[in-house]
Amino acid sequence: SPPPPHPPRHKSDFHNPVERHDTPSATPKQTPRRSGGGALICALFHDVEDGPELGRLIAVELLSSFRRQFGASLAKVGGGTPHINLNDFEPFHATIPVVLQGLLAPVLEGLMRVSGIKMSLLLSDDWRILHCTADGVDGLGLGANLEALSNLSEDAMGAYNDVFRSAVISGRGATRLHIFRLPYAQATLVVQSYRSTRASDFLKPVAETVRMCVKLFKLMDNLNLLSEM
Repeated sequence: SPPPPHPPRHKSDFHNPVERHDTPSATPKQTPRRSGGGALICALFHDVEDGPELGRLIAVELLSSFRRQFGASLAKVGGGTPHINLNDFEPFHATIPVVLQGLLAPVLEGLMRVSGIKMSLLLSDDWRILHCTADGVDGLGLGANLEALSNLSEDAMGAYNDVFRSAVISGRGATRLHIFRLPYAQATLVVQSYRSTRASDFLKPVAETVRMCVKLFKLMDNLNLLSEM
């Protein structure tokens, strides 16, 4: 009797986002060879519950960092060097935690492409600025004011057996502040928007940013990287 068929593989078990960047080549018209290589690919396999966006973000940043660190070696390979010594890339192991800790920056910078948003910043649980999309922000003053506001809000919400999740500060100026307490690591996301823009126009990408930050905090916590930030 014929052997039983192999059980089908479920495509939903894992996402495998692959980001591809061309490597620099001294002979751009030359057809890439299998040994020389005309492209550098980073493939990342992760839990499907993380979502493809997280995998794509990590893959892109790892690939970019790898190219910055080993660009000269990659150029030699693209130029026709027949062999490559993988031991030359061993130092990249120490770079991976640094790359992961820096993933919050591109997530916040992505908010700057959203219409109506002027600035965004992320504060740690002890009110240090982890990343800010604008220069010249008084981190100590802002952190102290937000800490006082957060404590006051938590006391007020605690009276109703609730917790502080978000707040909006709107004065007479042209902008307003949206404050979001992340449901992990006690971090706080602050978004400055123009009052002329409806909040409904940008709250969805802000919510997506909050979810991505939470995923990154969980990832770094699992890798014991939070304490080093």
